[in-house]
Amino acid sequence: MRPSRERPFGRGPAVSLFTLGTMRALGSPAQMEAVLRAAVAAGLNHLETAPAYGPAEIFLGQALEALDRDGLTPPGGWRITSKLLPGPDLATGQEHLRAILRRLG
Repeated sequence: MRPSRERPFGRGPAVSLFTLGTMRALGSPAQMEAVLRAAVAAGLNHLETAPAYGPAEIFLGQALEALDRDGLTPPGGWRITSKLLPGPDLATGQEHLRAILRRLG
């Protein structure tokens, strides 16, 4: 794996300079896995997804599990950003977050 340059992301751990958006890797879990394998090889550790991307979170969760089984995770692990639409009350927002985490596995 090639090392990637990283930058701070808020107060959290550093993220790669480039982020992999998952909006277009929607063909199948196998396609998502192939995209993630290429991301690891390129030194990326930051993934971006959203519930609005259809099956992306489910495919991403399955692909992450496969890569983990193969020992193919970036040093320090993945950083994943997902988005919630604005507007829900706290309880609804929390349920949306739990649903995202379930889809990601």
